[in-house]
Amino acid sequence: MTDQDSDEYVDINLRSPSDVAARAIVLATLTRRGIIEVVPNDDEAAEASRFDLAVWLRIHLDAALEHAEAALLDVPTGSLSEAQLATCLDAGGALVALNWCLSVESSALPEPKAPANLEPLLQALPQPWQDPKSFLFSAALRAEEEIALERERAEIWWWRASILQDDLQDIDTRTAIEAVSLEAAATNLISTINADLALAGRAFATHDEATRANVLSIATVRLRALNWVCGFGITWADVPLDIS
Repeated sequence: MTDQDSDEYVDINLRSPSDVAARAIVLATLTRRGIIEVVPNDDEAAEASRFDLAVWLRIHLDAALEHAEAALLDVPTGSLSEAQLATCLDAGGALVALNWCLSVESSALPEPKAPANLEPLLQALPQPWQDPKSFLFSAALRAEEEIALERERAEIWWWRASILQDDLQDIDTRTAIEAVSLEAAATNLISTINADLALAGRAFATHDEATRANVLSIATVRLRALNWVCGFGITWADVPLDIS
């Protein structure tokens, strides 16, 4: 990341609203699958819910479902691997970003400091055995400029959170952080404190390790989702993070 890295130089080609809406439904389904795995429930009822998710999604959105995702949905309840559970968790974070892209609300995405409450979002999206056609056909995206700015904001947070605390001893690293922070503030993307990005009213470097790691996790998932919306990557699985 340098002061030349801007969406002004990124060739954005937004995916269609219906494609983004379909991907949002897939992500919501993966999120629900993860919830089934971790929330105590009757084994038979949990397995029936899992089966409904898998079959319903294949019937309505098979073309939007990638191979690894289909395989995950087919895993019996109680048998997901840690990596598959992580995929379900990441799906929830990505869903927040895609829902924002599909929303007409003017507010920006919240700071990447805490996981969002997904329950209202999951309730609003199609689920077994609802027909998703009306949701797909009525989908609309925000303006390209709005999405591009949010993508850039996510990229800056991802870049900053990726820098290790030990690296702050390097003068070149500190200079780069100061330059990016000043540019982010000047373009009203992210506020700054003490030549660093501001998170919850404090310089990012002053937050504890757990908070910084959480920001990196959220920013990574959010950036990947927004890069996909902006047309990068052939499939969801191969979307790059660094496109500068």
